[in-house]
Amino acid sequence: MIKKIKTEALETKRIRLMALLNSGKPLIASTLSEVHTRCGNPNCRCASGEKHVAHLLTRRENGKTKTIYVPVELVEDVRKWTEEYHRLKELMNDITLIGEEIVRRHVKGKRKQKTK
Repeated sequence: MIKKIKTEALETKRIRLMALLNSGKPLIASTLSEVHTRCGNPNCRCASGEKHVAHLLTRRENGKTKTIYVPVELVEDVRKWTEEYHRLKELMNDITLIGEEIVRRHVKGKRKQKTK
């Protein structure tokens, strides 16, 4: 898809995407997960099969998974923060792909000039 776009248009698109990086919204570089668990109390409803719902925030640090319990009152905020992180990560990937294509085209253009 990128290969069909003119280089000038790629530059314009890259500038537009870079402007979107500065959203000013909070983010957190983690993944929010919902887990279902038993508490261990033999008189609790979870002992008969209906498990408790909990939310965990996970990320990798130095090859190890770090996990943080997320209280129910923060779940929606944390969900927005993780979504913002993933949005920005995707934007940075798109910007990188455009930059790589611009470099490829520059090198290809230099090679054409040398053969003339």
